[in-house]
Amino acid sequence: MRSHRTGIILGMTALAIAVRVLPYVFARFGLISVNDFSMSLLSVAPIGAMCLFGGARHSNRWIGVGIPAAAWFATNLLIGQIMSDLEFYSMFRDQGVVMLGFLVTAALGATIPEKAPVWRIATTALVAELAFFVLTNFGVWAMTNWYPHTAAGLLGCYTAGLAFLIRGLVGMGVWGSLLFGVLAYVEKTAPSVATSKSV
Repeated sequence: MRSHRTGIILGMTALAIAVRVLPYVFARFGLISVNDFSMSLLSVAPIGAMCLFGGARHSNRWIGVGIPAAAWFATNLLIGQIMSDLEFYSMFRDQGVVMLGFLVTAALGATIPEKAPVWRIATTALVAELAFFVLTNFGVWAMTNWYPHTAAGLLGCYTAGLAFLIRGLVGMGVWGSLLFGVLAYVEKTAPSVATSKSV
């Protein structure tokens, strides 16, 4: 029997695809500026929170992490097609580091106990988002020519990335609260779910 946890992840995957792709559709038709949107809090996506949740609450870690990772990869390809720039949006050279960041997020999620208090989940989410920020910005610095390959260049890369960190923290807070909150509500109203983690 398919578990409620898989259902929650699948539902959030559909939402993640919409959240990530629709703004680029609007931008393609000139309804919004993609540059303005990409720097706004509206651009936060649930992928990181989904990886944390999948690592923490799904018995099959491959499914728990694989579904959001597949959503991230698929939407990258779709966005690249929409924007007619696969190289920048879909095949950018630091994408492997981004995937590593998601795997680290999932691994940290796996350390969250089943009955963990809210503060424990929140602390792990914060550490995961900070780790993702450190890894991905290092990847941008190391794999592109956007910043000098010096200590000053690395500092400049991290400084420029602070806006992305803020959006990442907001996304993790909002979507993480939704994911863990929905599961807690479902398991409270249907106690049998709490004892079933089968896929």
